[in-house]
Parts: sequence; C-alpha cells; structure tokens
Amino acid sequence: MNIIITLCVLVAAALVVSLNYSRNKSRDVKRVPAIEQIETALVIYTSKLFFNYVYTFDR
Repeated sequence: MNIIITLCVLVAAALVVSLNYSRNKSRDVKRVPAIEQIETALVIYTSKLFFNYVYTFDR
C-alpha cells in the first residue's frame, strides 16, 4: 500500500513540474515577439539619431 501511495506522489510531483515548465515555456514564446518589436524600434530610433547627427554636421 505504501508503495502505491509513494508512486502516486511521485507521479503527481512530476506532473506539477512538467506543467510548470510548459507554462514558463509558453510565457517565453509570448515574450519573443515583444522583444523583437523593441529591437526593431531601437534600430529605427538609433538610425534616425545617426542620420540626424551626420546630416547636421555635413552642412
């Protein structure tokens, strides 16, 4: 009887760990597009800053 209870506890613990892992993985997948948008915005912003800097000193 104790062996069956122990096995059930181990299976339940493994299930909780795997669900937590998949939830974290799902959160990470949702964050990737947001990070890509921030990177793109930073590239556009810095390129505009650089263009304005060069344009100002070329006159």
